[in-house]
Amino acid sequence: MRKILLLFFCFVIHSLTAQEVQEVYKFKEENVKRKFLSGKTWNYLDLDSLTLLKNQNFHRVQFYRYHEIRYTEFKGTWKIENDTLKLSISEFNESQNKKDWIKQEGILKYKLRNKKLIPINGYQFSAFKNLIRIK
Repeated sequence: MRKILLLFFCFVIHSLTAQEVQEVYKFKEENVKRKFLSGKTWNYLDLDSLTLLKNQNFHRVQFYRYHEIRYTEFKGTWKIENDTLKLSISEFNESQNKKDWIKQEGILKYKLRNKKLIPINGYQFSAFKNLIRIK
């Protein structure tokens, strides 16, 4: 009987606290760069993920490592109008270790094409990067 009550309790808690994911978009690019004469090599890494939740909120994480390391997280709300995804940023975080969220307002717009998001405006680590839907 305890096991049944425990399973029921876990199910209820999970259903109350879980956020349902509607769509997930990701971009990953990883290369090794090499200097011609010296032969020195270093890694180039560009990661980007966007998660759209069913409650109209989103979470985006960008990580870039080449000449420097940049990390950015965004939170806010989203909506789709005329094949355009509009992300309204409410807060962001620029440190992977600290969880100090800074209030900021901004808008990012993307054109929806098949399974890709094509940036229309906004700050991007690279302007030619397209997010691809995986879920």
